Amino acid sequence: MMLGYLHRLVAGPLIIAFSAATALPEAKEASRPTVAKIRQTWTHRSETMGPYALQAELTEQVAIMGRPLSDDPFETRRLGREVNLVTVHKTIAIRKAGAKVRTAVVGKTVDSDNGNVSEQQHHSSFDGRLYKTFGKRADAPFGLGAFGTGETILSLSYKTVEFQAIDWWCDPIVLWKRLPDENVQVNDSDLKLPSSEGVKLQVMEHGRIRSVIIVSKSRPYLPLEFTQYGISGKEDKRCTFVYASDANGQARLMSWHADYFEPDGSIRRKLKGKVTDFSHGKPFDAEELNLRFPVGTHITEYVGERRKRWIQASPTEMKPIKESDYGKLPDGSGKPAS
Repeated sequence: MMLGYLHRLVAGPLIIAFSAATALPEAKEASRPTVAKIRQTWTHRSETMGPYALQAELTEQVAIMGRPLSDDPFETRRLGREVNLVTVHKTIAIRKAGAKVRTAVVGKTVDSDNGNVSEQQHHSSFDGRLYKTFGKRADAPFGLGAFGTGETILSLSYKTVEFQAIDWWCDPIVLWKRLPDENVQVNDSDLKLPSSEGVKLQVMEHGRIRSVIIVSKSRPYLPLEFTQYGISGKEDKRCTFVYASDANGQARLMSWHADYFEPDGSIRRKLKGKVTDFSHGKPFDAEELNLRFPVGTHITEYVGERRKRWIQASPTEMKPIKESDYGKLPDGSGKPAS
């Protein structure tokens, strides 16, 4: 199953802090690692990770603004509003082989504007060229899909908050891939962890600290903590990861906890993930990585700046539909499907 939850895409990289509570099965090294050595190790990990499949249970809490804390408009501006955390549960799954990926999110979703909760499923896939997404509410008669190539919004369709932590564990080089090594400083002067357990990296951009990453002191230098800062210098996101050693002595992600903050420091979203199944090294056939639209799906094709509308008429055939019919019930009432 694949993820196409476009309205929950993250505008920037999530900040995550990885926990060192579980010892990592790494060979001890005599000296503190250099930025170049960490980049080389992470690049090698990215290039040799191989195919993997992971499933996890996810608990999400979303902050919903409630009643004003004062009847006085001026006091309300100062004190703000009551904040309610709405909790939902869902399952996520990802299959990845090189650039090819297939994702799925199934469960409850919170509308951050009003706190309404609905049962939904969201799916996505990328085959190295073509992006596909699909989403459906449980009470809707059909779902909505999309596909296209190139740098469209679909190219971010599987890079949502649910999967960032997994991506960082498997491919941590994404944490500063686009920046030169000169922007990364090794600094352990104020580590919260014992220096024997972690090394602190400061990622600088435009003269300010963009993020702080604490990595294990020896290979494979897995991220133990990752914190991202906004332009104001305040924390944007923070996360904790827990690892365990598998039968082959390799560190596997077991769980993670991510916090997202508003500019004033209040909680915007909390995520807690627990891995329930993981396999590595087994190749997938093409169908296991391909998203197929269910019959009846209304589909948008992105062609450059243009969009075409289709309906999945049969398991193997799409037919064009009018723009005015897209997302509407086929009874002529003009009512939206969801």
